[in-house]
Amino acid sequence: MMQVNNRNLSLFINLSYGILISILFCNLAFSNEGEYHDIGNGIRINEKLRSETLIPKSLTEKIEDNSFLIDNYTKTMTKEYLEMKGNQMPFLGFYLRFDSEKDLEFYDYEYDLKLQWSLFRDGLYESKKTLKKEKLQNELQILQLNNNIKDFRLNGSLDDISNISEYISSLNFFELADTLEEIIKRRSAQLKDGYITKDDLEQTKFQYNQALLNKGLYNLESPAIIDLLEPPAIIDLQSFNILNRIEFCKLINLDSLLKQTRETSIDLKIQENLIKRAELAKSWADDLTADLYIQHRRDQADDTENNIGIQLEIPIHYYKGRGKIIRKEQELYRHQMSIVEVRSKKQLKKLSKMFYFQQRKILVKLLEYEKISNNIITATERAKDMSDVLDYTPERAIDLMLTEKINVKYEIMGLRIKIYEIIAKIVSAAGLENFKDAVILH
Repeated sequence: MMQVNNRNLSLFINLSYGILISILFCNLAFSNEGEYHDIGNGIRINEKLRSETLIPKSLTEKIEDNSFLIDNYTKTMTKEYLEMKGNQMPFLGFYLRFDSEKDLEFYDYEYDLKLQWSLFRDGLYESKKTLKKEKLQNELQILQLNNNIKDFRLNGSLDDISNISEYISSLNFFELADTLEEIIKRRSAQLKDGYITKDDLEQTKFQYNQALLNKGLYNLESPAIIDLLEPPAIIDLQSFNILNRIEFCKLINLDSLLKQTRETSIDLKIQENLIKRAELAKSWADDLTADLYIQHRRDQADDTENNIGIQLEIPIHYYKGRGKIIRKEQELYRHQMSIVEVRSKKQLKKLSKMFYFQQRKILVKLLEYEKISNNIITATERAKDMSDVLDYTPERAIDLMLTEKINVKYEIMGLRIKIYEIIAKIVSAAGLENFKDAVILH
């Protein structure tokens, strides 16, 4: 994607307004009849001519797109799974212990029956901590997987956009070649009548051969690319309708995009997960044992005892600097979070600028397209006046304008596809569901 700095962007916009206004006043007298769309500053777009520059309907998705349903299913399953993990009851640390011993010489025996409640190591404390670790680890794995899926979806969208761009280029080459073929027939006749020179005809043939070479890239006789002329059919109807009115749309507020990003960013959620996991680092309490118990014991002399008690096993060490290490680790993750937020903000601001830059280019090209169309009408009317034939031959100018009009038409379609790519990146970066959530329709 082309890089545009703020100075160049401002210069282009200012020049664009100048060109738009100049073209408007130069062509008001020659405008085609039809409905106009007011875009401000006294500038209007001819809807009839604009409709000729729209992305072909053949590119719309012909089969139901289930990717959104699959995505919702994944989200639902993930939510249910993590809720189940969060609702798991930890092991309460109760043990029923039984020991028995028999003397083989005197056949005396003894036993020890104990109900024990272990609060720390291998008991209630350890169980709760283990469940927290497992849940956070599962969340981290799911987040990493979702991040991969998000990247796969974006890359898939960019591949689709590349295919669409190639298809539109093929339409341009085929229409241009067909038009030049007709022009060559007319110019051959004009050469016989002395209206044009041989150089004029040769120049047209050169352009025709160039178009044929480009057209050959999509030759149906080549087995390797036999399907290239078939419409990719990879734009869903909603996106298709947005792209064909994109010059009249606005992006949603940048602050709203940033807020959405903070709420849905997988990268930020991964950092939050790591911050929580840092608190579960091994501590002194992990090596502590504290057991409460109720005991019934019988010895070999048939004496019985009923006891209650506590058993402690206290570690005489500690993990030096544990608190400082945790705080430093969390500080690192929070710093990474701030980097992610700054990067996301810069990315969205850049994409937003590129969106309006390409949108302005579409408006400029639409008025250029209208100018060419009006000039063709004027030249065609003049060509009917045979009194001008000796000192002016408008047919040559018409032929040039016809090819120029074709190129501008497909250039506008190409700009729509560039905006398609920009919106796809915005949707991915902000964690939006689809194109409709990124733009405001007018």
